[in-house]
Amino acid sequence: MNSASTLIKIVLLTLQIVVCSMTHVGQDIVTGKVPSIDDSLKTGFNFLAKGKYADARIQFEAAQTSFTRDPEPSQWLFTKIRLPDENEGDVTSQDPQIRQITGWRHSMGTQQAILMILAFTSQLQGDKVQAEKYKTETYKLQSPVWGLSWRMFIPPIEGLFHTTVPEDTSASYARYEFMAGELLYSAEEKKPALAMMKNAQELVPKDAEISASLAGYYLIEFEPASSRRYGEISVGIDPKQGRVYIDLGTACWLLGDLDAAIKYATMAQNLEPELPGPHGTLALALFEKGYAATAATEAQKGVKLSNRFPFYLTIQAIVFEGAGKGKDAEKIMKEAWKDERPDAERLKKWFFRDRSLDLALKVVSRLK
Repeated sequence: MNSASTLIKIVLLTLQIVVCSMTHVGQDIVTGKVPSIDDSLKTGFNFLAKGKYADARIQFEAAQTSFTRDPEPSQWLFTKIRLPDENEGDVTSQDPQIRQITGWRHSMGTQQAILMILAFTSQLQGDKVQAEKYKTETYKLQSPVWGLSWRMFIPPIEGLFHTTVPEDTSASYARYEFMAGELLYSAEEKKPALAMMKNAQELVPKDAEISASLAGYYLIEFEPASSRRYGEISVGIDPKQGRVYIDLGTACWLLGDLDAAIKYATMAQNLEPELPGPHGTLALALFEKGYAATAATEAQKGVKLSNRFPFYLTIQAIVFEGAGKGKDAEKIMKEAWKDERPDAERLKKWFFRDRSLDLALKVVSRLK
């Protein structure tokens, strides 16, 4: 082989590498044009449907680059999704104000869609770090003006993505489902959100983080039996999770299993000594078991560590009331609830029940 032939081959190989590189950032080597957001999104979804997540992510990152340069809404996206509070003719309305609002909303929606899609695709690709970064950026879009629309955009965007991606049983797919479930939960779509998160946990039953998160979500939903189940699965995999023991202690308190509540709260306290939560659970459970002096000590620790947060002050007031120190209970309860007086429903949402709830309401009824 002569030197001229070798040189030609080197030049051709170099050109091929350049073409590939430019294609990866969305550059059309023939025309010199950067593909539009619509082109990148459409191509990305075609790759998604084939399970080619690395290629899909390249296209979605190109869409993000295009949007950063020119934040125009994706026309293609809004042929795929529609919001229930929008009319079909809003984009072309004769009213310039409606057109302006709709255009701004679709621009914001495009930005949110790209970030969500990148988060999901990165997770499917197994890149957890980038997936969390894009998810965080998605949450940062929330604002007083965009809050309602932020929630409304999540279900249709996730639905479009979910129906495109081939379903499988891999760990990466499971973690995508869990991430999508968390976003749906934030959008108040709680039933489908919990179903997706449960399915994710079943696909990766040895993932301590997913089980731990489910324990927390079910506690928020006042389903203590499910919270306890997933919490115990999680600490069975990784026993050094103080915050999961806090959830377990609270779940067992709500279930009336006082011995288990004390056990888990003590374990949480040992692992997270700077947190007030375990002391609150210990105070309530010990008080109900008749250990008034120890309960008072734990209540005081909770007040101190929480910087006198109303929940822990209310626990202290309950303990004082149970010990016959009504005036002290009233003083503490007034501090806890300066501007309003809690009713039974409010206190139940803070996990007070049975005797503790009755005593709290008794003190509140005496306040002026």
